[in-house]
Amino acid sequence: MIRSHLILFDAVPGPPATLLPLKLNRDAMYRVVLAGPFTKDQLVKVKEYHLVRQAMIMDVLQFYKSNNRFYADVSIDGDLIASLLVEDVLDGIIDEALGVDEKASAVDIEQATVNGFSGDPDEGSSEHECAYVERSVLFTQTASDMAPVNEKEVLESIKNKIHQRTPRTDPAVPEFNVHTSNKISNYFEGGIDARMFPHLFPFGRGYTKERDRRVPVSKLQCCRLYCSLSSRRFAQDRYFVMVSFDRFGLDRGFINSNFSTKVRPSMHTPVAKISHDDMRKGLENQDSRRFGRTPKNKFVNKAVGALLRSVECSSSFVWGSNAERRMHRREAFATADRFGQPSLFVTITPNVDGTITLAYLAGGIQVKSLFDVQYLKHMPDKATMQQLAMNDNMASATLFDRSIEAFIKVVVGFDKSTGRPRKTGGLFGHVKAYFGMVETQGRGTLHLHLLVWVHGAPRSTSEYEARFQADINYEAMVLKYSEGIVSNSLPIDLLQTRCKTCEHADPKYEALDPPLTAFEKPRRSEGVLPKEPIMAKCGHCNTMVSSQHLVRQALLHSRPKVWPVELPKLSQSAIDKYLDEEAAFLKSTAGKKYDPERAHDHMRSSFQAYLEGTVHMESNVDYQELLAGARANLEESNTASNTYVAPDKDPFCLDPIYRELSSMPFGPNETRLPDETVLFVIATLASVLQ
Repeated sequence: MIRSHLILFDAVPGPPATLLPLKLNRDAMYRVVLAGPFTKDQLVKVKEYHLVRQAMIMDVLQFYKSNNRFYADVSIDGDLIASLLVEDVLDGIIDEALGVDEKASAVDIEQATVNGFSGDPDEGSSEHECAYVERSVLFTQTASDMAPVNEKEVLESIKNKIHQRTPRTDPAVPEFNVHTSNKISNYFEGGIDARMFPHLFPFGRGYTKERDRRVPVSKLQCCRLYCSLSSRRFAQDRYFVMVSFDRFGLDRGFINSNFSTKVRPSMHTPVAKISHDDMRKGLENQDSRRFGRTPKNKFVNKAVGALLRSVECSSSFVWGSNAERRMHRREAFATADRFGQPSLFVTITPNVDGTITLAYLAGGIQVKSLFDVQYLKHMPDKATMQQLAMNDNMASATLFDRSIEAFIKVVVGFDKSTGRPRKTGGLFGHVKAYFGMVETQGRGTLHLHLLVWVHGAPRSTSEYEARFQADINYEAMVLKYSEGIVSNSLPIDLLQTRCKTCEHADPKYEALDPPLTAFEKPRRSEGVLPKEPIMAKCGHCNTMVSSQHLVRQALLHSRPKVWPVELPKLSQSAIDKYLDEEAAFLKSTAGKKYDPERAHDHMRSSFQAYLEGTVHMESNVDYQELLAGARANLEESNTASNTYVAPDKDPFCLDPIYRELSSMPFGPNETRLPDETVLFVIATLASVLQ
């Protein structure tokens, strides 16, 4: 089974009359209204500016036929054009009638309408060229595109051959513009992209696999380029990315099927002799085997099995098909058979919809470089970030891919370019192999499930038990390894912060039994949000506090008094290295003309300002006063048991330091910060993001 999407579109751009340029007196976008009294000489002068020349009409028609494939079959009546005057002003272009106010208001209304009708009495007739409204989607709805479709009404409309329907007064009821046609577009037709997306390929030019290209470009590379354009009209189109993904998957299946047929034509010769009954028996047996049952039919033509295996092999190259899932499942089993049981099962969720980098890639913030994010006075809120992620799949996929590549390179310690483990290893140690699959979450973002085989780990459970019995220190080694790669606590000590009530010099806290509410999701009760559960008490004043209170108190205790902290100078070669990395990243995503010298000069100045700490404010003193005020607000809001609030209302999420930490670009600064600052950064990101 190949799962795909269904998109219906009008393959016929319209009758030939709509393909030709509109008559000027019928064109709603071209009208001249002369307001006020004019002499005859003035009218003659104005008419000279709007002469329609016979030769120009012929040149325009020939240009359309030569450069627009949709005009190739349109015939030009040369005798009719020759009968026209050499130079003439069409009637209706210049309005010399009285009642200028009425005519002017009619033009204003005409420009305000959606379809731009001219306001003439024959406006609604089928003869009017402007009345033919094209839709890129079969069913067009006026209220909400997420409302359910009434299938019965649509079928009745198609049966009755209703091509256009007048809008209802109730906007909540979905309206459909149903088009019928006896022409079917071929899947392999070269210009099918231009027919599906006329708003993306005006005049039928620029579609993938265009024949008139001087340099042939593959469809995949062409779509990648289109989706990386700075205009983002392709990347943020509702259907283009989805349709391209489906078509590329099907093309992969067709190419593999064609290749296997040419390599072994003798294997496909008996397929022509398969009967319908043989095919039915083969499919029934295939379903029985898939569900672990005994095949229904004992004797089946061998050619049927060969055909089904060929289809299965070709379908495994189609993205998202069941055959592809089965192929990857067999690949995972084969990897486990070679290296043994996986050592680790890792799930990574980058949450790209909450990072400022996504807003930068999707055009939500207007900056030239990620280093310029620090100068923004207003960051986009969480709802805006999620909307940007939903509207720009290309930006989300780009950031997700970059995050996963960094994770595999640094944490897993595997070099994808060579297909071998890195000599230095990774966070998990030296990895022999890994196998990962990407899937979507409930809100539409992506996350990764990863199986990791670590060098030196036991290949099976029995081998682990044998090592455990033979070496008394093996359990301690496993615990040490686990604690080295997984941490269940923050890198700052929560129990060494003074109590906010008594401020005793020797902090002492006692753990309490967690209440039942600590294991439940916070829910509103009579419109009021609950408070954080009490988990500990002070050993000196018996003040009961929540665990979140201790975390916030520890963050305030380790919070630097001056930010940004002073950093050691960075060498010019290190600066150039990171500038080159971001410049290459910008080149692959922005799609603009890339000028290395200009980009380097701009980013070098931004990077230098970033190192000097001149952020947000022209005066660093003013910014430090802002941080001091934010610290006082955090200390005041940190009660013993706060009420649960949304992240966009949490004072710690609105802290200027946290906002800078969450939006800092990738760079070498993390390794150059003092140790206590590094611990504060890790603790802040871990606690607030969770």
